[in-house]
Amino acid sequence: MAPVRLFNRDFVAYWLGIAVSAVGDALTFVAMPFLVLALGGSGTQLASVTLLGSLPRFAGPLLGALADRLPLRIPLLAGALTRAAATGVVAVLALQGALPLWALYLAAPLNGIVTMFTFAAGNVALPRLVPEERLAQANALMQAAVMGLPMVGMGAGGALVAVLGAPATLALAVPCLALLGPAALLVRFPAGPDAARQSLLGDLLAGVRFIGQRPPLLVVLLSTLVLNAGLNLLNVVMPLTMERSGAGARGYGLFESLVSLGTLLGILLITTALRRLPARHLVALSLSLVAAGFGVLAGGSLLRMWGGGAVIGTGLGMGEVASLTLLQLIVPDGLRGKVMGVVLPANALGLTIGAAVAGAVATSSDPSPALLGAGAAVLLLALAWLAIAGRLREGGLVSPGAAARRPAA
Repeated sequence: MAPVRLFNRDFVAYWLGIAVSAVGDALTFVAMPFLVLALGGSGTQLASVTLLGSLPRFAGPLLGALADRLPLRIPLLAGALTRAAATGVVAVLALQGALPLWALYLAAPLNGIVTMFTFAAGNVALPRLVPEERLAQANALMQAAVMGLPMVGMGAGGALVAVLGAPATLALAVPCLALLGPAALLVRFPAGPDAARQSLLGDLLAGVRFIGQRPPLLVVLLSTLVLNAGLNLLNVVMPLTMERSGAGARGYGLFESLVSLGTLLGILLITTALRRLPARHLVALSLSLVAAGFGVLAGGSLLRMWGGGAVIGTGLGMGEVASLTLLQLIVPDGLRGKVMGVVLPANALGLTIGAAVAGAVATSSDPSPALLGAGAAVLLLALAWLAIAGRLREGGLVSPGAAARRPAA
């Protein structure tokens, strides 16, 4: 049974581990593109590293099923230490001038698979660690950690890469990434439901059936595909654009910091707005803001790029809290990992498409058409969401006849 208080020992320890690990993520995220470029990699090779990092998401159904089946403490501990060790090896080899570019092709998917399991495990664990009526607030705090706190890491990462170089910045990320391990040892993860387990194949299909029976969730699935395609496009285009403009790592760090700052603003807005507005309207608003941000980015000037990043971040912050809270309330315990496992391949396909488009436009001096195309696709999704979810009553992401519930912050 979930504890009555939000800020209990288990949630605080878990939140701190995720938060500090997210700062390490941010340092790694900023340093890696410039490490690829420092090793003589081209824009196409940078896109390849980005693509390889996203491929483990295709294993989402398996990772989600395992998150529902396994006691979470040991895999989270092992994953955190493995990820920190791999990043440390890359940093040491790079500092010694002995790192071949192909080694990053191996490190990227290893980092990706650990990150994806941690994400799936969090979707399973959080509703067990907090009372249901505090789930929206808990999700807001978790998203502030994984999307907002990186504002510190992104800004610091850009400055550190500019002053110390990408290898030293990666070395500084190692202790941050490792902290999730000891934090997981402190958390008393409640056991899941005692329902009889079916075969692993049955587990893999359960999430697909659950989403397939709920058409609005299919739109959510398509949304995550398109959003991730657009974001992975930015992951490749923005470092190259900043490098060409002379802003370099500092400019890219500022861009990502503004995305994170906008995310924090979006989280604050959604936490308040969920008390007053239907969640379906807020999902449409979040998608519209992301679409507008891509339109601003396409303007070309540095100021417009930084401003567009802030607008995109605001939309992402709003959308993440609303969608995660709804999914956790809709999906019963024992199915949450499996359903999130279906979402992860959609993420992966989106990231793959984004990396492919980025590779195609990497040699172009004007990425505006690709950015405008991404914005138009997100705007169409917002309209599709309104067309489907607008006919549902509040809480109507649940199948017809199910009880409607509003999350309370």
